[in-house]
Amino acid sequence: MENALQSLLERLVPQQYPNESEEDAERRWEDANVLAQGLVNTQAQHETVEDVNLAADLIRDRLSGGGTRRVNLERATSFGNLYSRLLAQPVLSQKWGILYFLYRVGNEEEVHEEDDDPRGPSHEDYEDMDVDEPEQVTRRPSENKKSYDDAFARDGLQRIPRADGPTSPRPPPVRDRPVPPRPKHSSHESTPQQPANGSHDNADPSEPALLRDLPFTLQGLSSNNLPFEDDLALKLPTNVPTPLVSLLHTLAEPALLYRSLSQFVESSDNGGLVSQSLRSAISTELRSYLSLVAQLEGQIRRALQQLDTNLPHCGLGKAGVTLKRLIVWTRDATTGLRLMSLIVESAKGKKGGELISLVHNYATSHGDPFVHNFAERLLSDITKPFYNMLRAWIYDGELEDPYQEFFVYENSDDRDGMGGGATSVWEHKYALQSTMIPSIMTADFANRVFLIGKSLNFIRYSCGDSAWVENHSRDASRELSYSDSTTLYSSIDSAYSTVMARLLSLMEDKFALFTHLTALKKYLLLGQGDFIALLMESLADNLDQPANSQYRHTLTAQLEHAIRNSNAQHDDVDVLRRLDARMLELSHGEIGWDVFTLEYRIDSPLDVIVTPWASKQYLKVFNFLWRVKRVQFALGITWRRCMTGARGVLGAVSDKLGEDWKQARGAMAEMIHLIDALQWYILFEVIEAGWNGLQKEIRKPDATLDTLITAHTSYLRSITRKGLLGGGHVDFTSQLHELLKLILAYKDAIDSLWSHSVDEFGRRQERAAKIETRTKAGRWGLTEADDDAGSPLPGISINRRGAREGESDSPIPPLIPLPGGPAAVAGNESAILDHLRTRLRALRGDFKAKITVLLGDLRDQPDPDMRFLGVVMNFNDVYQPARRRRAKAKA
Repeated sequence: MENALQSLLERLVPQQYPNESEEDAERRWEDANVLAQGLVNTQAQHETVEDVNLAADLIRDRLSGGGTRRVNLERATSFGNLYSRLLAQPVLSQKWGILYFLYRVGNEEEVHEEDDDPRGPSHEDYEDMDVDEPEQVTRRPSENKKSYDDAFARDGLQRIPRADGPTSPRPPPVRDRPVPPRPKHSSHESTPQQPANGSHDNADPSEPALLRDLPFTLQGLSSNNLPFEDDLALKLPTNVPTPLVSLLHTLAEPALLYRSLSQFVESSDNGGLVSQSLRSAISTELRSYLSLVAQLEGQIRRALQQLDTNLPHCGLGKAGVTLKRLIVWTRDATTGLRLMSLIVESAKGKKGGELISLVHNYATSHGDPFVHNFAERLLSDITKPFYNMLRAWIYDGELEDPYQEFFVYENSDDRDGMGGGATSVWEHKYALQSTMIPSIMTADFANRVFLIGKSLNFIRYSCGDSAWVENHSRDASRELSYSDSTTLYSSIDSAYSTVMARLLSLMEDKFALFTHLTALKKYLLLGQGDFIALLMESLADNLDQPANSQYRHTLTAQLEHAIRNSNAQHDDVDVLRRLDARMLELSHGEIGWDVFTLEYRIDSPLDVIVTPWASKQYLKVFNFLWRVKRVQFALGITWRRCMTGARGVLGAVSDKLGEDWKQARGAMAEMIHLIDALQWYILFEVIEAGWNGLQKEIRKPDATLDTLITAHTSYLRSITRKGLLGGGHVDFTSQLHELLKLILAYKDAIDSLWSHSVDEFGRRQERAAKIETRTKAGRWGLTEADDDAGSPLPGISINRRGAREGESDSPIPPLIPLPGGPAAVAGNESAILDHLRTRLRALRGDFKAKITVLLGDLRDQPDPDMRFLGVVMNFNDVYQPARRRRAKAKA
């Protein structure tokens, strides 16, 4: 408090009046100190409540005409503005004291205006007074001498008493101390001009001298009184009053900020085009700052020329330029420099979209309107390179980004789609980097921009339609800028719809995408039934042979035969040209059925939809359906043989093998029903339903190439998953393959039973023929001796006597007798039949066991179509679905 009181007295008490002796000045200084200490240490006997509003009302009433002199309404309005600013200052705690002090001073001035001194202060003098600058209360020492003498007299200004009570705040008392000496100022303060040779280094620099050096300091240049020690430090005079030091501290901030920002602008570190634009924008703002400094320099020069050595502080207050006013005038510029410095510090290591997001955050997340407007102004310059990249991307499909600042980047590992065709070009050539998306656009908007440019690039290089891209760029190209968001959004929407429509038109018309998808369904998914049936029939004999005996030219010839003799002949020539037959990798012991497959070749750019992964899925589905079709084909042949043989061969041996054939026909009927239900489910419930969903997706008005890719991928995944070929908790593929193997094994056993039945029928026919022949010859039929002698057929006895005499009447030449004689032959026939019966019973049991497990797994599936397949397979509840046992974890 002592320092504050001393500083206040130094400002308010004139140093020395003209023609005033040194003794009178010292005495006046002592009286002022004694009065000030008495006012601080004592309380008035009659205390009133401290009320800011009361003090303001007193001043407002006097300014409005309530005092001895009438003042216009403009003065009252001006006071209201100043009063609002005072209340908004949180640092000042004694606002009531300030207002009451000014009120009492005004009263004293009015009293002294009525005295005999004709040089009292006028209204114009009060209009020049600044509440923020107490030194201007005394405009001319000769005019205000009496006022200040009265103010600091023994019975001078009265202090507003404080409230009563033990809890009322009390000011701390000033310790008793001797009156400090009156401050002495060097003579150069009253002199407006100072030598520039530095001869006053040890003297106290005056405020005019500091004002003279400030224009250089604000430009980052050293001066005699304010030299720069380095880029981050400004040396202030050590022998100036504390208030001046505080003001110089405030003015040093823009000087240091300008110095550091100038170094940033002049640095050669090339962080990218956006970073260069930031330097350019900051350079523009610094030039505006220098324009302000030039204006301040002109004001300072004019003020220094108006200095009067006869006035305190050389009359700076009247000249209109002080350090305080310089702070006010540079406040906005300092805020701008501070903001730019924060941006520069935060921008280290950032580029492109990240840097734009940094500046945009100040424009959207800061509550200060000045900061918002300043950041918006910077963004207008910073975003120019970004919008140039954006324009080239959405109109030309070219990525003009030498420093990788755009949120789209080119994958150098997959440049030009090497090794992957159009699929690689579309999916891997360009990628979206989410961290580089600036906050001036949303993620969805950035994805649309990415898709537009990628589609244009795909049309130009993969579809070979660069002429359309050039025309599109020439007709639709617009200038894009940060300040014109309406044009930006309309341009993106227009480009998106135009480019997507063109790309889908090329796929459908020029490259016949839907035609090839239909061909894949017809030939690889077995949708062309007559072609598949004819192909399987013509290839059956060849495919029954070992795999290493198959030849490509034979398969190709049979394929062409199937095409010419089926409705496939009416398909487009380009479609038939792409269809081919080939063999998979051979393994030991495999036959032609295991390695045969059809292939449909897809060229670029259609391979962006029918990707290599999709081609593998088609091959996987074809191989499974081909195996099911083969089993159906084999079962059909055996079934027809049994049905026709029932009226001939099998009917003749029904007394011996009738029961066996009855069980065989029942088992084959179950197997045929299983195969038919499985084929119906896959072809109609899975493939046809998925095909209808694919058609709906690709016919949507807002469909894009990504929509087609996603829809086709979902179509294939649905086929493999619902077609019991996909992954999951249950391996349906292995179960179906085991069932198909069992069916084929059972079919082979049925063929063996058929052979045995034919042999039995032949033996019986031979025996009947012999009896008839001998009867016609007038001899006895076969005797027991003939039966024991053997038969030309296995199991048929031969007349040994006739054989010795050469009297055999059989048209079939006699066979070489088996080792062991007829008894061995009869025993072997019986053993073969027993073995066949045992094998047939075992295969039937295995088939029922596996199908019950399959039905149990289908019953527990979440998909309703798969559950319905189990219902169709077991429509008459002939099977009891088995619940799969889960392996219990060992304790």
